[in-house]
Amino acid sequence: MIGRNLLRIYFFTFPLHVIGIEVSGYTFTLPAIVAIVLSIYAIFFFRKVYMNLLLLISLFIFIAFLTSLYRFGFGPYLLSLGTLFLMAFPITIRFKPSELENIDKYIYYGLYVMLPFFFYDIGVTFLNLPPLEQILGLFSSSKSTEVLGFYRVKSSFDEPSYLGIYLVVILYFFLNTKSYYRKKAFLIIFICIVFTLSLTAYILAFIVISLNNIRSIKRLILTYSAVAILLFSVPIVGDFLINRITTTVKSIANSNYSGSEGSRGNSILVLLKYLDEANSVQFFFGEGYGRYDTWLIKNFGMYNPAMVSFARGHINNAVAVIGISNGLIGLFFYLMIFVYLATSKLLTKKSLIIHFFVQFSYAFIVGYMFWGIILIFMLESRFNDKFLIPKTP
Repeated sequence: MIGRNLLRIYFFTFPLHVIGIEVSGYTFTLPAIVAIVLSIYAIFFFRKVYMNLLLLISLFIFIAFLTSLYRFGFGPYLLSLGTLFLMAFPITIRFKPSELENIDKYIYYGLYVMLPFFFYDIGVTFLNLPPLEQILGLFSSSKSTEVLGFYRVKSSFDEPSYLGIYLVVILYFFLNTKSYYRKKAFLIIFICIVFTLSLTAYILAFIVISLNNIRSIKRLILTYSAVAILLFSVPIVGDFLINRITTTVKSIANSNYSGSEGSRGNSILVLLKYLDEANSVQFFFGEGYGRYDTWLIKNFGMYNPAMVSFARGHINNAVAVIGISNGLIGLFFYLMIFVYLATSKLLTKKSLIIHFFVQFSYAFIVGYMFWGIILIFMLESRFNDKFLIPKTP
């Protein structure tokens, strides 16, 4: 009963990415706190787990610990590693069918949790309201941005792309399950994705639509045509798409690191640069857990930090973060987690592909959202394999 309620609260509060508490300089959002409580509960009461998955996650964290210990000794990174373990632990729990009953309802109503924030952000443009983080002091590290005079909606997330990632993941879940809330969720999600003005969200949505219609070319063409007509019927969206796509392509071609297009488009190239210039110790063990930012600032500090995220020590790529922090050894054991998820069929091939692209835009592996997305994808197979029988309200 406790496990079921905690899981429901987790998904219901999942969108509250900027609401929580701060402890000793570390921010803990509400869903992250729920994830920690869920993990501690499962550990304390010896809940059944996917043991091989738990071992792989533990091994990856242990390798991350060793690479830091070898180079820097003990340090504050131990707290971060402990948090990482608690954030990842829920995906190892073998939830009972009774605990998953009607879980789609709480995922669906989670959308309503972020809608008040969403509508307020719309009001920033049309009612000239001040951005919400200026009023409430939310945990938001990104500055408010506008495109062609339109405030980019980020709702209860740190930035528009994170909102977009969440929406696309939920979209995928409802498109691939027989949930009662499927049609209702689709309309809400589609409207919200459009207003994020996030190229990341649009690309991920494009991938989801493609994967879900791949077996029918006719249906795929019709779907693309309908979505294109809807998007380009709104001038600002059409102009935004054309501008962002051309800018991203040029940024990659010219190794231009400026803006989100340049940082995301060139993120994997930064990892290759690191490996190419690394000595033998760095090549295999990296800079040490969580120290990728130090290397980025050192190597890209000559650029304007306001324009180039690398100069601020930030990179939107989980693979690059782990490769720079823990070298090839850490990266190998990290990737083995996903190899196991695929071979054990805990994740479908489609969800694995989507999560692969998510990792090129969301790199905060210590956060609840990174592992929560995996858990949502795992629920898809539980739904469709009839471990869980969807029920109407």
